[in-house]
Amino acid sequence: MTTAPAIAAPRTHPNGRTDASRERPIRVVFVNDHLGYGDGVVHGVTRYFLNVIPRFDPRVVHAQACFVRGPHPAAQQLRDAGIDVSFLARRKLDPRALGDLVSLVRRRRIDILHLAGLKSMLLGRVAARCAGCCAVIHVHDTQPLGPALGFLQRRLARWTDAAVGVSDAVTSLVTGQFGIPPRVALTLHNGVPTDEFASPPADARQAVRRELHIASDATVVGMLGRLSAEKQPTLLVSAFPRLLTAHPRAILLVVGDGPLRAACQDLATRLGIAPSVRFAGQRRDVSHMLAAMDLVAIPSEREGFGYVAAEACAAGKPVVGFHVGGLKEVVLHGETGLLADPQDVAGFVAAIRTLMDDPLLLARLGEGAKRRAPAFGIERHVRSLEALYCRIVGLEEPAVDVAESG
Repeated sequence: MTTAPAIAAPRTHPNGRTDASRERPIRVVFVNDHLGYGDGVVHGVTRYFLNVIPRFDPRVVHAQACFVRGPHPAAQQLRDAGIDVSFLARRKLDPRALGDLVSLVRRRRIDILHLAGLKSMLLGRVAARCAGCCAVIHVHDTQPLGPALGFLQRRLARWTDAAVGVSDAVTSLVTGQFGIPPRVALTLHNGVPTDEFASPPADARQAVRRELHIASDATVVGMLGRLSAEKQPTLLVSAFPRLLTAHPRAILLVVGDGPLRAACQDLATRLGIAPSVRFAGQRRDVSHMLAAMDLVAIPSEREGFGYVAAEACAAGKPVVGFHVGGLKEVVLHGETGLLADPQDVAGFVAAIRTLMDDPLLLARLGEGAKRRAPAFGIERHVRSLEALYCRIVGLEEPAVDVAESG
């Protein structure tokens, strides 16, 4: 779902500049707290930046990126695509980051700060106000705000030119806890490079299985993402013995890294299922990993959108998850996957078992996922952002004519 905010008049900046007559591309800096975690670990927002920022039409948007924390190796992918990337290398709550960002905006004559990350949303809107540019906040999660943070976010609501939620569930949070007026809030589902996942190399499935010592005819249940508390990876590991009872040759393939990786590995050993679990770690070949799977399990207790679910759709893999947050907007129960009620672990496990037991249902939902995938095409997403930026600064919106699905 995409709903355009009612921004009709040209944006007049605090310093009095009106940009409706500007002929150069709109200069946008994407700002986030960090690009990824330590040791090169990435998350959904990392992949979002890597996929989206290089795809803007340079005639419309000149996109750059800035991260408050220190360098991350994933930045090289942006630089290889010709994107200017800055790292402020500031710690949490370091007040010098504000001056750094104001200086960057003024030096590069930035028009819009596109802000993600709770701290960057605070810092960036103050910087935009000081430097005389526009501010867009982009909320990716449904995590509730605490009293202090909620108060600060609401205080800065009036300095927000537009607010993007990655799902209707997130947009409700934006207008509620963030205090953003509905007239400047919109839902814009994340975009993924669907063609990349729909058409992996022909030998990707078997190549990954050979690498990870998985039988070619084994049923593979996959989990992709950061191994952290809100993603509940231990829930899936704990449940897997019940699935092995009926499908003893099944494999659980866990792709990703994070603070709970060691706990998951120890749990698999204690349960005696280590031979049936593969921990692939951090991978860049996500499309290949998906090709090797038969279905994708997302045991998260909350999901702002479900980036992995959209990637799974593009790969034609059914998803099993919980009916939470934005995930229920990506996964259509009974059409592209199966969703259990929140906290219904037995229902979640039963849904996985249902797909493992019924190859015809597995195939039908996989085909439904493929048909669903164009809704999350990345080119459509990027063109929608370009139109939003034009509305904010009062320029004529470019035509959104997306013929491809990725």
